[in-house]
Amino acid sequence: MSQSFKWREDLSPDLRVQMVDCSNKHWYIFEPVELKSRHIVVPLYFFMEDNKLMARCVKADIQIQSEASRKIKIFIPSKVAFSSTEMKSVDVRDFSLNYAQINLNQYGSLAQACSYKLHEHGNSTHIFPLPNPWRTKAKGMIIRHVPINLYADDTSGNVSKQFNKHMVYYFTLSGLPPRVANMEYNCHFLCTSKTAGALELADQIVDQMNELATEAVMSVVLCFQGDSPMHAEITSTPVPGVALHACRMCTLKAASTKDRKSASYVLQFLGRNAQGSEEPQVLQDWNSIKSKSKLLWIIGKEQTSKQFDDSTAEHGIRDCITCQLVENIRGPEKDDWKKEIDKLEKDNINQEKLFNPFLRLKGFDGCKDTPVEILHVFSLGVIKYMTRDFMQSLTTKKLDQMRHWWAAVNLNGLNIPTINPNYIIKHFKSLVGKDFKMVVQVAPFIFFKFMTPAQRDHWHSLCILSTLVFTNHIENMGRYLEDVRNLFATEKFESFNGIMRLASVHSNRHSPGRDIAISFVNFQSIRLILSGAQLINHQSGQTFHAQPDVTNLFKYNHMI
Repeated sequence: MSQSFKWREDLSPDLRVQMVDCSNKHWYIFEPVELKSRHIVVPLYFFMEDNKLMARCVKADIQIQSEASRKIKIFIPSKVAFSSTEMKSVDVRDFSLNYAQINLNQYGSLAQACSYKLHEHGNSTHIFPLPNPWRTKAKGMIIRHVPINLYADDTSGNVSKQFNKHMVYYFTLSGLPPRVANMEYNCHFLCTSKTAGALELADQIVDQMNELATEAVMSVVLCFQGDSPMHAEITSTPVPGVALHACRMCTLKAASTKDRKSASYVLQFLGRNAQGSEEPQVLQDWNSIKSKSKLLWIIGKEQTSKQFDDSTAEHGIRDCITCQLVENIRGPEKDDWKKEIDKLEKDNINQEKLFNPFLRLKGFDGCKDTPVEILHVFSLGVIKYMTRDFMQSLTTKKLDQMRHWWAAVNLNGLNIPTINPNYIIKHFKSLVGKDFKMVVQVAPFIFFKFMTPAQRDHWHSLCILSTLVFTNHIENMGRYLEDVRNLFATEKFESFNGIMRLASVHSNRHSPGRDIAISFVNFQSIRLILSGAQLINHQSGQTFHAQPDVTNLFKYNHMI
């Protein structure tokens, strides 16, 4: 939900939805269309509204250039926003003729009269060619716009969930309802490695996503999901818990670690001034992070290590790729590294390999597309530390009383497993995410009896917030958006790590990343066959699919 604005209206013209299929015709953005009312408009956005396919269109400004040569120019507004008053929503079923079919009487074919070009008002250098380049690429086929949610995590390759860490990437298709998106069936493995880091693995992913966005199925990374340290790494910002620049989305900054405990810093963190009025922080700019990353590389290459470290702290930018390269050109093999880096810098295509690969990912803005993640920020953040603080304040006698309250609590309607009171009391410092989700639900019935009025007020607010955070079906969207900021759940990916560990423990250990990838290819093949997917035999060129007897085994068998 938090990225639906981007999908509908915030992607650049070359990355947004390019075409729709309606009435056996293919309609493309930035191509003039004649409506059934005979008006000529230019669709700039396609979207769904009340299960109807709609387009946001501008009126084509047709200007006669020469009556003798029958030439015209068609103008559209420059960089017009989705919500602009210059735009009008039109049902795609009202489209009648595409640009190649429109005839302007004495001027003949519209496409020929305008020389197969659209112009922008006030921007003589920007010309939109006719047809839309994607129509040529499609060759009559339907283009599906399929953005994804990307996820990365460092997870254990052992069943014990300890040691033997693997960096792993998964993705799900964007736009799936939570009930479907949370199924492991709809979570897909991309790659893993025991030795390569998140950004090293991302290099190949970014190259392939850029190719998909511009040449094949239209796919962009709608958002990147992960915990705070992972978000910090892929956005080239410091880990927030120990940094002076504690936010990847805004310019919140402290002069020193000591100042992070000051009242003025807390007010800035909350977006308030000294009087308590709203005063939001200035938002971070992704292009600024890109330019600062390149500046820091020059500093790291030409100046001392201390100057590089100081500049990194001052700007609040930490590109792990750049930091490693700066370390390498000062290490024992510095001469070899300098030769390799000189080659990269002279290569216009590959010189971007010197930086975080996400800086070159098309359609991705690290400041906007890394939504706050519920598990680590809320469950393993606020709830975890408030629970620990409260439990540590209780005497042994009160803890014993609380044990009986835990045993007596009625779990009907809470959709949580049986509670082990002894475990909760004894191991409250070792609880995991699902435990804290349970704690926040039962806190009013158990904790409040042992709390001071101030603690009760804090937990009352926390419980209200939790109902908003964990909601997956929203009746009153307007009211909900007023009450809570955008958050994202990643539990589906965390649970999918179990399948990765299953593949890991069956690897030969000589090349675990390769073995795991082969296992997931086999899993995916079985998944496609048992789902009845249409597959192609690359040797014969023929398609095939599993018979109903195979798919029905899983479709109608409730035991599986």
